[in-house]
Amino acid sequence: MAEEKEQKKKGGFDILTPFGMLLGIALIIISMLISADWQFSGVTSFFDGPSLLIVVGGVIAALLISFRSEEIFFSLKAGNTIINRKQENLEDLTEMFVEFSKKAKKNGFLSLEEDLEEIDDSFIKKGIVMILSGSSEEEIKAVMTNELDVEVEQMSTATAFYSKMAELGPGFGMIGTLIGLVIMLGNLEDVSTLGPSMAVAMITTFYGSLIANLIASPIMNKISRSIDMFYNEKVFIIDAVCELQQNPTPSKLKIKLESYIPKKTKKKEKKKSKEAEVEVVSKEVA
Repeated sequence: MAEEKEQKKKGGFDILTPFGMLLGIALIIISMLISADWQFSGVTSFFDGPSLLIVVGGVIAALLISFRSEEIFFSLKAGNTIINRKQENLEDLTEMFVEFSKKAKKNGFLSLEEDLEEIDDSFIKKGIVMILSGSSEEEIKAVMTNELDVEVEQMSTATAFYSKMAELGPGFGMIGTLIGLVIMLGNLEDVSTLGPSMAVAMITTFYGSLIANLIASPIMNKISRSIDMFYNEKVFIIDAVCELQQNPTPSKLKIKLESYIPKKTKKKEKKKSKEAEVEVVSKEVA
């Protein structure tokens, strides 16, 4: 039974996020070099200390005002955790609950107690424990749904954090632009100050847009998608536990749970299953 209950999870480290950021930065630098006839001085002209201070410093200061310290630390840490979270394998979970159903039909729900230690998902374990304690379907659904809502609400803090960062970037870019224009217009008689003032005015807008469109918005979107997938997986588990509590036939439970699995995934799993069967048969023949 241990092998049957081993839950394989999909995904892991998301290499596309850092790769996408590095690719975006590389393409921007290459475009700068092309515009400057491949002269490195053309790239260095896009780096300005005061502009960086206005935009980056301003965004950090505004985030410190907008969020509590624990929310900031959670968002910075959870952003990476949520994005790199391994997805639940719904096919494996379906098979696991079908096995539970078979065992419960044969020996009763109390026979599932010996399988609790083999379940590494605390959310599933809580559901099984509630079944063993005689909780009704309504009680199980209410408790598990409440726990899910609290967890999703906490995770949504990271989405709000990066959403605010995306909002603040262009805003402080515009503030830097206004500062540069004020300095330039206040010193029109001194031609030597026009260039540096205009640089601050333009580059701050560039920095603000870069923070919003290459860092904050993409991370926010990926966290939001990851939370949606997390929520759907937990809803699957809640429904699986509630269905198991009704003690249906294993075939009926399997049909209900397979309705959550995308068709493409089903085809892949069937193909893998057939390949595994062929491999077993070939080994037996050999």
